[in-house]
Amino acid sequence: MVLIFDLIMKSKLKNIARKELSVRIEHLHNMGYSNDYVLTTDRKVSCLQDRSSYCYDQVTMQLIDHVYDDAVQQFCHIHTVSTNDGQKGIILSYSEAAKPRQRYCGVKRTAIDAFWEAY
Repeated sequence: MVLIFDLIMKSKLKNIARKELSVRIEHLHNMGYSNDYVLTTDRKVSCLQDRSSYCYDQVTMQLIDHVYDDAVQQFCHIHTVSTNDGQKGIILSYSEAAKPRQRYCGVKRTAIDAFWEAY
């Protein structure tokens, strides 16, 4: 009986964490950050919607928030991206928690950190 209750509670907590991430992303999309970006292997920022690509000096990125995503057991860092031609969107990066039980005490480097350190 306790095992079933424990499994149900863990499932509900994962859904809450996922919902929190979705709500924050939806809020940014409603504020005009409508594009989704990724970092490319050639150290550029690429838009997933129109495949446009930007060099590091053509974008401004700002860390907005981070949420622990229980589904993948990593922190999701939410960044806004503004390009020099007026496009706006978000980029997500993940990093593992330093210690699983102390999720908010520190995180390892993210892909965003490595991207900016290269320049």
